[in-house]
This record gives sequence, structure tokens and C-alpha cells, in this order.
Amino acid sequence: MNKEQRPHKFRAFDKEKKEWLWPYPEGFNIIGEVTVFDLLKQYRISDYKNLVIVQFIGLLDKKEREIYNGDIVKLFTYGKNDPRKIQLIEWHKDTCRFIVKKRGDSGMEPLYFDATHSFLDRCEVIGDIYQNPEMIGVK
Repeated sequence: MNKEQRPHKFRAFDKEKKEWLWPYPEGFNIIGEVTVFDLLKQYRISDYKNLVIVQFIGLLDKKEREIYNGDIVKLFTYGKNDPRKIQLIEWHKDTCRFIVKKRGDSGMEPLYFDATHSFLDRCEVIGDIYQNPEMIGVK
């Protein structure tokens, strides 16, 4: 595969049931509406408000796991108890890129650098904001 092109993959999280929908953790490709509606056929249109669709950012962590928007990662360049080692991958709409946010005094603060290969080869996905919000101080 051309390294310039990343696969466009997605995952769906049901906020009401608090679970990822199949196929988790592999994600699914959106190839027209047929794929999406086949995957989500057990849901009524009114149920879609309970679903969160997150996108694969095109990169892997140090253990070769796919990283998605909303994933919580542990960075290994900080000391053992340094709170900055727990970080959040998030889409930044103003700059049209995935960025990394660190835990700060007032919650998650943007670091405003891209989620890139050089950063992510030193991190590990340890959770996500939907199932593990407590990891980043959200109740």
C-alpha cells in the first residue's frame, strides 16, 4: 500500500449500551451506505443519536495497534508518575488534523502538535474516552 494513503476505517460506539459495535477492534470501511446500514441494521434511525463514529488516524502504536480518534495513549518518554504521560488523540477541526492533548490543571490541554509517526512509535493505546474517561480525569 502507498504510504501516502491511509486506509479510511471507522469504529462505532453505542453510548447507551457502553460498548463498541462489531467489528471491534478491527473497525469497518465505509463503502457507501450499504456497509454502514448493514453493520447498524439492528438500530432504528432514532437510535443513531446514541452512536459515536470514530475514525482511524492511519497510524499504529508501538505494539502495532490501530489508533483512533478518542483513544487514550501512554507516552513512554515521561517519568513513571508524570501525569503528562497519559494523552488523548483528538481531531482538531480548526487546523484539520489529529492532535495530542495532555492532562493539565484544567483538564485536557492541547499540545498542538500532530499525531505523527515520531510521536506514536513511543506510545501505547491504553483505552478510549468512551469506556475509560476516568483515565483523563473525566467523570
